[in-house]
Amino acid sequence: MGLPVLGGAEQLGKLHAQGVRLAVNAVGGIGNVAVRIKVFGKLAAAGFACPAMV
Repeated sequence: MGLPVLGGAEQLGKLHAQGVRLAVNAVGGIGNVAVRIKVFGKLAAAGFACPAMV
């Protein structure tokens, strides 16, 4: 897609330590939302809140 990857799950602790508290889970899922749920779990475990986005 030509877009840079800013980091993976290993960056969550660093971002939280810097004061970031909100995250947007933009992983889609039509039919099977297992990956979306897994990403949400990682964000929640790292202390992030995921507000509903419409």
